[in-house]
Amino acid sequence: MRPPAIGTPLGPRTLRDTDAERQSFQEGPVRRALLPERLLAKLWAAKAGRRLRTTDGRTLRVLYPGRPAPGHGPDFRDALLVLGGRRMRGPVELHRTPAEWGAHGHDHDAAYADVVLHVVHAAEPAAPRLGLPTVVLEADDDAPVAPAGADPPLHDLAGRSDDTLRAALRRAGRARFREHALAASAAVGRDGVEQALYASILEALGYAENRAPFAELAWRLPLERVRAVARAEPEAARFEAVLGLLVSCAGLGPPSRCMGDGIEPMDPRRWRTSGVRPASHPLRRLKAAAALVLISIPAGLRPVLVEACASGTTALVDALRLRLVPGGSALVGTGRAREMAVGAVLPTLAADAAARGDRRLAREVRAVYERFPALPDNTLTREARRLLGPRAHAMHLSACEHQGLMHLYRLAVA
Repeated sequence: MRPPAIGTPLGPRTLRDTDAERQSFQEGPVRRALLPERLLAKLWAAKAGRRLRTTDGRTLRVLYPGRPAPGHGPDFRDALLVLGGRRMRGPVELHRTPAEWGAHGHDHDAAYADVVLHVVHAAEPAAPRLGLPTVVLEADDDAPVAPAGADPPLHDLAGRSDDTLRAALRRAGRARFREHALAASAAVGRDGVEQALYASILEALGYAENRAPFAELAWRLPLERVRAVARAEPEAARFEAVLGLLVSCAGLGPPSRCMGDGIEPMDPRRWRTSGVRPASHPLRRLKAAAALVLISIPAGLRPVLVEACASGTTALVDALRLRLVPGGSALVGTGRAREMAVGAVLPTLAADAAARGDRRLAREVRAVYERFPALPDNTLTREARRLLGPRAHAMHLSACEHQGLMHLYRLAVA
């Protein structure tokens, strides 16, 4: 197995405005009020289809300001811009002044390395040179601006009938599933289906904040090695032994007696813990990972998940809620279990079916995917619904249609 791509440790968390109190900035003899970032974000979002000018005099066309992205990282993602005739796509970061870029620790934070535009409310004197195009937005900027001459993403579907829209979403959902299955086939061929299932589920347990460190953990501590530790313990002691090993290897706890030779603990700075909901904290998710290992004993993950898949969507979701004992408390919520099934388990089983030439399993997996119930909305799907208009916002989507919405949005902003 090859290690996953590993970025630099995460830097300080982005500082957000915590109240609506306006701060002031001395600009020559005039003292002006600075807007909180949340109001500056509203100003930026309203610049869709406008032409602006950067602080160094270049023309900036805002084709699409991007989707709001709360939490750690840039304020907007997937923005589509044309700067001086060159089309750009990427994140946009907002601050009240240019100096806040360094004050908030973005200089050494890998999460901000691909930002393409810095939007500020005041261009202060002697501002640091960031090497980034910078735009100053005024709160009272009501002057007429020439339109940028581009339609927003997904505009071609915005006026379609419900039936037409759903058909387009289902086609796109199937295309997204094929892409995921193709990506999973590489992992199945390289590492085997058991490790591929284990790694994909661990990565899904990490949510957006901790996907990369969970992928690294799955590489450092393969399933077969963890299972060997579990099998060496009395059944009543297996969970604590496996959990201690995972926590120790993750760098989030004391050394485990089960670590053995050749396993180096991870850098704990790889994990995002601040601002993470208690249910999504890495330690809570590592308990779910330990439960995943236990359900793979003695038969393996594939037989357990294939059997659940054959029983239908409810059985598959229930299996992925990861209880320590049948009928006990679940360590994973229903919504996350559905996302794990659709984004990790079903594509990997489809890849395995293709590798084995198992047509029956392939048909079962596709049928389960097609009838899978709704998935939780996220920032991406909420933005895509907004772009499609009020009718789309109210539509109840199946998992396939939900995945299709994500696929079409990604294509639209590519």
